[in-house]
Amino acid sequence: MAYTPDTAQKFDDPHLTASGETRARVRYDGTKTIWFNTGTLCNIECVNCYIESSPENDRLVYLTLADVVPYLDELEAAGEAPIEIGFTGVSRLWRRKSCRSWKRPCREGMRC
Repeated sequence: MAYTPDTAQKFDDPHLTASGETRARVRYDGTKTIWFNTGTLCNIECVNCYIESSPENDRLVYLTLADVVPYLDELEAAGEAPIEIGFTGVSRLWRRKSCRSWKRPCREGMRC
């Protein structure tokens, strides 16, 4: 839906829709898990891969610890840590080699 003054008006009230109906709500119970996608380069090419990882796909560069730390710091500052951290993307072989990079969050009580 493109932004127009009319569409913006539909979202003026956080509790009621433009027609006066009660908006659906989901209670926030805190962050339980955060997932990080580690990259799209992979030594295999699976037919059903949701992100089309392959030996040639470098659209999503490898995620580094420096990329992740600001998110972990933000969770900690909000009182949301420790949580479970999930890593997805690229092959298990790459993840095994890169595990050294992820020891900091795991040492700080996060479940990895």
